[in-house]
Amino acid sequence: MKDNQNEPATTSKVEPDFFEIDKHRLDEEWLRQPRFRWQWEEKLADARRDHERSKAACRVVCAEAELAVRLDPGKYDLDNGGKAPTEASIKAKVDTLERVKAANDGVIESKHAVDIIQAAVATIDDRKKALENAVQLFLAGYWAEPRLPKDTDASKFNEM
Repeated sequence: MKDNQNEPATTSKVEPDFFEIDKHRLDEEWLRQPRFRWQWEEKLADARRDHERSKAACRVVCAEAELAVRLDPGKYDLDNGGKAPTEASIKAKVDTLERVKAANDGVIESKHAVDIIQAAVATIDDRKKALENAVQLFLAGYWAEPRLPKDTDASKFNEM
């Protein structure tokens, strides 16, 4: 677990060969595919957990800030001539406190990390489809060297 609950624990750095498929090693690419899927699903689960923790931490910060404002409204410039501050003024003051803004930024950043990793997981599905298509092309001889039919005299082509 990270020291700062407002920062995501996972990064969204994608491996350089993540998008590349070696058409000459389709068997190896297929063997790597499940590992890619597992790694990124695990990162997504971690990012979702961190996002939930960030939201919980933000709720605590907001509750503590609201309690502090309610207990000492004068400290937060909410003296209203001896009257209790309104709910709207308390909410507005809480929303402007730096610690609340920082906690909200942490939630936004952790959500961004979830979104990026979710995109990587979706890309893995696209990669699987690309592998399937590459295998079909391979089986159809798409990358094969051109060859003359067996009954063709190759010397006729060399004269051209």
